[in-house]
Amino acid sequence: MIALLLVLTPIGLFDGLSPVTFGFLFAVQSGTRPLRNAALFTFGRFVSYFAAGIVILFGLQAIFIEINEYAVRFWPKPDTPDMIFQILIGAVLGFLGVRMLTGPNKPAQPEISGTLGPRRAITLGAISTVVALPFSIMYFAAIDQILKADLSTVPNVIALLFFNVVFVLPLIAFLAMTSWFGERGMATLSAVRQKVERWSPVAFGTLFAGGGVFLVVDGISWFLGRPILPA
Repeated sequence: MIALLLVLTPIGLFDGLSPVTFGFLFAVQSGTRPLRNAALFTFGRFVSYFAAGIVILFGLQAIFIEINEYAVRFWPKPDTPDMIFQILIGAVLGFLGVRMLTGPNKPAQPEISGTLGPRRAITLGAISTVVALPFSIMYFAAIDQILKADLSTVPNVIALLFFNVVFVLPLIAFLAMTSWFGERGMATLSAVRQKVERWSPVAFGTLFAGGGVFLVVDGISWFLGRPILPA
């Protein structure tokens, strides 16, 4: 379990450092209570991401169990669906990494019109998460690692909850800085945000490409009997 959490930690941090997410955080800090809006946005994002993860995790687990019962008739090793899923995730990560490194990568700047109240802030956090879910490859990679660990139900939920807590840690750090340092903290974070937007295509592109190649090589090596990571 500890080894799994150590693997999930960097995945969660990188997943939470999306420039688009921080763009939304800056955008929701409008109205008379900007910190409240940002905190509720973060809460909505956390709850929706975790709830979606539960559905995906146990849905894939049920599908993999059915596939594995059929696959072991032809391939004597268990976890075959998990490894195929890992190879697919690695291929998608590699493709996205190459796109980030070679294509135009200026993230869209979210804009919010009208008054932003508590309910709308939570809804915005949830909707922005659900809309981006099909493209959350890092989340699928984390869920794949949880499935590969072959844990029971409660440890699975704990591992997924841990990932989601790590996922929102950058957002919580953002809120803490703006709360403690006020406008000076906002100015500092705005400068950091500009640098992140400038360098994130290179950083995330390199991470995705390298991680994708690693997952594909590890998956293929598993089928050859020489896995890099323990299955």
